[in-house]
Amino acid sequence: QVAAVETDARISRAGGPDDSLSEVKAPTVHARYDFSAQAFDAAVSGAVSAFDYDDKSVTSCVAVAAIGANINRFRLAAQGWIGRNVANLAPVDSRGQGEDGFAIYEGGAIHDVDAWGVALVAQVVFNDALSMEAGYGHVDLDYGNATLFASDTDEAQSYYLNMPVTLAEGVQIVPEIGVIDYNESGQDKNTYAGAKWQIEF
Repeated sequence: QVAAVETDARISRAGGPDDSLSEVKAPTVHARYDFSAQAFDAAVSGAVSAFDYDDKSVTSCVAVAAIGANINRFRLAAQGWIGRNVANLAPVDSRGQGEDGFAIYEGGAIHDVDAWGVALVAQVVFNDALSMEAGYGHVDLDYGNATLFASDTDEAQSYYLNMPVTLAEGVQIVPEIGVIDYNESGQDKNTYAGAKWQIEF
């Protein structure tokens, strides 16, 4: 699968993300390949974009690999990714602001932001009406020589536990509890709990 989509041409600078000086010359390209068997599945994907900001070149790229295995009533899945200026390709949140991972414009120069992340999920199906899922995710950003965020690096992690309950065909309620931990000193650690209804028509 290959797709060309509109380019997100924002960068980070004092005052927040900005694209007022951006010039896009080509669309963003996404590519993905999936493999699936009875007890195993895998996928590899990637994306790349390029644009100019204040006549300076910005290139964003990411590579992703994912695997999953089904063993009777259990499923285990993992995903890992690595990239540069990845927020132009997918949302990243490492500080609780929701807009991290863009290249940084500072001192009249572009500073690339390198990043990587992992996600792990384990699921067990008890019966047709009840299952349980636990997950963990981690993201790490390296700002290089940029001083915009007063730190060389940033990281965040999250973990959760939910228990989907099927009330009828196409009708679910999913209670969940989890933690979003922004790790760095002075940043938030948020615990949440709740439930959602899901109805498929």
